[in-house]
Amino acid sequence: MMFWSDETDPCCSQKLVQMRTYDGKTWQDKSDTVAASAQASRPGMARVSTLPNGNYFMSYEICGPQNCVAYSRTSTDGWNYGTPTDLGTIIRSSTGQYFEHAPSSVWTPNGGGAGKLIAVGQVLHEADGSVSAQNGQLLFVNSALDGSGAWTVEAAPVPVPTAFDDPCPNYSDALLPSTDGKELLELASDYNASHVCQTYLGKLPQ
Repeated sequence: MMFWSDETDPCCSQKLVQMRTYDGKTWQDKSDTVAASAQASRPGMARVSTLPNGNYFMSYEICGPQNCVAYSRTSTDGWNYGTPTDLGTIIRSSTGQYFEHAPSSVWTPNGGGAGKLIAVGQVLHEADGSVSAQNGQLLFVNSALDGSGAWTVEAAPVPVPTAFDDPCPNYSDALLPSTDGKELLELASDYNASHVCQTYLGKLPQ
């Protein structure tokens, strides 16, 4: 299966679309994954994690009227994610914080057991919409494999406190658990002193 952001359908400014293959050569069953009823909405940047219970977790942003807020949805088979016009669930912390722009997510074994879901985005906002004082410094964590309920927070391996809506700082971070699940690695970008965009690696125990 693959998912991509599609701007070719006049129904939508952008939508998330999916296709699948059974032999790695021929693709079929093209269908909408997230296609908002509002033409100006732009779902995109999907990330999918396979969970230990056989289900799947997807994170994505919805730009346009939704201001690129990070959303999620789940699937029991990796193909059916629900009604495409249902935008999904906003990824929020227990205090109402949420991410805007370029979200990433991953499941980590966390050293064993059911593990946990981790999500991050470019800019962290408070419940009232203001940019958080903790912007660029936190990850969201959820021990429920379907991402239900409020997310807690933990420190990001690579803090980027100056993150803002721009193609560089904290944009589309990469998250990867270590093989034993005891560490979380993060690749995050930021401008250096010469205003050159560089990628930095950090890791934290889990």
